[in-house]
Amino acid sequence: MSQEYYSQQDTFSVVHPQQDVRHWPVFGADGLPIGKVRDMLFNTETERVEVIELTDGNRIPVEEIEILEDRVRLAPKLYPL
Repeated sequence: MSQEYYSQQDTFSVVHPQQDVRHWPVFGADGLPIGKVRDMLFNTETERVEVIELTDGNRIPVEEIEILEDRVRLAPKLYPL
């Protein structure tokens, strides 16, 4: 499996523009801010985004987030309060 940064390629694009969450704020399940999305990594074989990378270098699998209207939130069911 090979992963590439979304910003460093030109052959892959998200289906819906609102799926491009680069530069969006990220909040914990408790509603507190935890960072901002620097980039997204996608699997070149499946052509699916698998991970978001925050500006501090932390990576979060997309299965653990929810994309809201204007922000990303850690999925409450995975990170209970």
